[in-house]
Amino acid sequence: MSSTVPQYLALSTNSGKGTKLFSQIIMLNGVTVLFVQYPLTRIGKKYSASVSIMFSALIMGTRLIGFGISEQSWQVYVATIIFTIGEVLMFSMWDIFIDEVAKPELKGTYFGAVGFSELGGVIGPLAGGILLNYYGSSQGNIMFSILSGICILGFPIMYFVAIFIKKRSKTLGKIYS
Repeated sequence: MSSTVPQYLALSTNSGKGTKLFSQIIMLNGVTVLFVQYPLTRIGKKYSASVSIMFSALIMGTRLIGFGISEQSWQVYVATIIFTIGEVLMFSMWDIFIDEVAKPELKGTYFGAVGFSELGGVIGPLAGGILLNYYGSSQGNIMFSILSGICILGFPIMYFVAIFIKKRSKTLGKIYS
């Protein structure tokens, strides 16, 4: 959102409209966060954190395609709002998820290890730049479909993590009973 999308918009629109559009979607992103964070966090807490994270990976992944197929500004706005909803759900549940899976004596280690997720902040823009260089702005649908597929991979990964956690908690329950 902060590296590939602005480059794509700058290349795919004429006469500097991409810069204006990106500044508008950044503002829309912030406003959307303000309006949806509290209700989404309350809704997300009704389910396990892993389910909320899986759902957010699907939302974010499917809306990434929206950036590549949008032909009008309002379509970019809709993609931004929906992407932001997935983003808020993901990041508001992440700490809860870590708290759920970490053994009490290792919580600090688990939260410290979350710092490795910052690696995605390096790899994501790199991958987006490579795709943008290869496909160009004329094939945004293909480029964002690839990025979407990578994002949606979070769903099956979290699904298997949730299964592993359930198995681990059952095993620990037998050991401590």
